Amino acid sequence: MNLPIRTLASLTAGLTPEQKASLDEVASLMLEIYQTLARMRYLSPSDIQQGPHDLPPSILSLYVSLNLDPRIIYLYSALPYIDPNCPRELDFFGRGEFTDFRTERDVVQGRDPMYSDQPEERMRPWMTPLSCIGNHNTALFYDAKKYEVGIFGQLSGCSLDKNLREGWVSKLRNEAGTVRYVKWYDEEEVPITKEEYLRVRGLDQDSDDSDGDEGKEDEGGRDEGGEGDEGADDHGQNDEGEDDEAEEDEEEYDEEDEDDDYPEDENHWDDMDGRPAPAVLRDIVRWYRELKELPGGEKSGWEWDEEITKPLYIKHGWPGENFDGDAFVADQKREAAAKREREGS
Repeated sequence: MNLPIRTLASLTAGLTPEQKASLDEVASLMLEIYQTLARMRYLSPSDIQQGPHDLPPSILSLYVSLNLDPRIIYLYSALPYIDPNCPRELDFFGRGEFTDFRTERDVVQGRDPMYSDQPEERMRPWMTPLSCIGNHNTALFYDAKKYEVGIFGQLSGCSLDKNLREGWVSKLRNEAGTVRYVKWYDEEEVPITKEEYLRVRGLDQDSDDSDGDEGKEDEGGRDEGGEGDEGADDHGQNDEGEDDEAEEDEEEYDEEDEDDDYPEDENHWDDMDGRPAPAVLRDIVRWYRELKELPGGEKSGWEWDEEITKPLYIKHGWPGENFDGDAFVADQKREAAAKREREGS
């Protein structure tokens, strides 16, 4: 029996124009990140291979064998990739690695991006990494159902998104009893009025806002209260004054009896901490523009050390239209050579 010939068009025929537009936006924003790195002189424009790509039947068959969702298959055809013949090794965002879903290696590893070998850690068919973790570093994960991107580190297993709490509001009270209201942005507190706090929380403007959403402040003004910590004081005691540790010691506990297995239909990534994909990807561009993120990493060489590049980006006018990339590169080479000589390698 002759098997039907698989084509990209046939595998993605069921996608709506709206779904394709969303996927194209993800690909376009990934391209913007790559182009920002090219403008920073980390990539050469010729290193970037834009989609859509003509995918060979062997790769399309691999997608089918892995039960990839049509949205992910379409995205793989649309994403930008780095020329596999690029003459040097490169690090990507968060010291992770670029990925290329035209290759069998990256497609297969993309199903288990954290190298866990656990079924519940495998990506759902409608999810994919947009980058690799590299040597225990950072990866971007995309959920096509929720249209969200998460930023995760391999060692922490937690979100590393600087702006995960964007828009969250808090009411903080210091030891003197002074109350203030803040909104979170890029891991920083932005002062707001009580009226804005109540509006965001959906509370009546005449409310006394005593709804239990209060955090303690330390001397630095950061929220130390945390959620779900109302029953403990600063000394780790519960409401009855008994030590939490003593209470734990009294409990009969057998690690072998504890069932850590996920139910068969659950997955570690089902509740991924993410934000709308366009917001995250635009933030990554912005972080590069603001030098909150810098190109480079373990494989990139001396010249991409932050202590060399950051002052030079500022010196030569980054991110303005008059950024002098040629002068940046010339200074970068001199500084890297000087550092190698100083450190004797």
